[in-house]
Amino acid sequence: MHWRGAWFDCTNLHTLSFPDSLEQIGASAFVSCDDLTTVTFPISLAKIEQKAFDACSALTSVTDCGTKKQRNAVTIAEGNDVPDIVQCCPQAYLSGDVNCDGVIDISDAVLLNRYLSEDTAITITDANLTNADCDGTLGVDIFDLRKITRVLVAMDSF
Repeated sequence: MHWRGAWFDCTNLHTLSFPDSLEQIGASAFVSCDDLTTVTFPISLAKIEQKAFDACSALTSVTDCGTKKQRNAVTIAEGNDVPDIVQCCPQAYLSGDVNCDGVIDISDAVLLNRYLSEDTAITITDANLTNADCDGTLGVDIFDLRKITRVLVAMDSF
């Protein structure tokens, strides 16, 4: 499926959630949608063409349902006013993947350790916390960090 200029200058469009089949958003698809505030991209999205979200002045929340690795593979052409804040959806849940990049590695343990140490220099989303809560008990705590560490050294599994 490919959308091109479909909603140009549309008023009263506040939220967009695309179908799972969407692979590409065409050029100028949502130009000047002044009321658009929230967009959710499906895992299948591979490309956002030039100026697809140009002049969408109210757009502040963009959610990507893929992993961080999948999201980084999306081609975003010039002239798009897509905010830098793009977060994982709960659908991208992977136990132990604290940073939502689709891989469980030492960076997840480091991020969780920083969160538990109340490091104010990091940003933690609900999706990060959902993935961090991996030890089978309710809430994120030192035991979740222990579980991730044990998985990393092959002493345990999820």
